Amino acid sequence: MLKENKTLRMLRLEGNRLGDSSAVALGQALLVNANLLDLRLCWNWIGDFGAKALAEAYASGMPGRFLVMQHNNVTSEGLRALHAAAEMNNATICVQCRGQECTFHSEEWTYAGTS
Repeated sequence: MLKENKTLRMLRLEGNRLGDSSAVALGQALLVNANLLDLRLCWNWIGDFGAKALAEAYASGMPGRFLVMQHNNVTSEGLRALHAAAEMNNATICVQCRGQECTFHSEEWTYAGTS
């Protein structure tokens, strides 16, 4: 359904127990849906595999997208993939990795302290 939706601009899926398989499905939908610009995935169970799938979508999809996914199970491995995606496609991605809030936009990488 998300692949065909032409009107949805923001999707908030916080606290839905989404894991890597859900992140992969969302990533695949983002590859074909140019309208969804803001995706919120905080407080889920997404790990590095899911983060990499989302990173692939953000790297090759619509420029200028926004992704927020604090409080998941992403380690530095997933963080590196998301950071590379932000650099490649002018995306803004906020993610938490082991208590550190990280926000990156294009060439910036900012640590906002512990949460």
